[in-house]
Amino acid sequence: MTDGDEDTADAMTTRRALDSKLPLTLDLLASSGKAIVFRPWPQLSAWPNYQVERVAWWHQSGSGRTTVARADFVRENAGINGLFDRYQGRITFFDPSQKICADGECVSLYDRVRMYSDPYHITPAGTMQFRQDIESLLSTAM
Repeated sequence: MTDGDEDTADAMTTRRALDSKLPLTLDLLASSGKAIVFRPWPQLSAWPNYQVERVAWWHQSGSGRTTVARADFVRENAGINGLFDRYQGRITFFDPSQKICADGECVSLYDRVRMYSDPYHITPAGTMQFRQDIESLLSTAM
């Protein structure tokens, strides 16, 4: 997210966009009727390591999961979630971290499904893990 050209995106332009444009967008959504907005999901600190075994007899040790501490995720997203909290009741929010962050960590592998294609993006199979939750929200919010 940026408030400038795509080529100028950095932490400062993202901060300005969040501070100025996101509240405007949320105001418009809140006044337009019913809306569902996704809260942030964790960004991994490294590429997901799924340890694909190419040969049946060769097993690599480790969990095959890349994780982020839930406490770090919550701290890093306190600003945007605080803004979202001000709209609670006027906008319905979906929090994907409720599903993929448990036991103090957010995981790249949930219920044997590869959730991330890279440190930032959820896989198509990962999105399907949220299907029932979103369908339930849609049926009650709309």
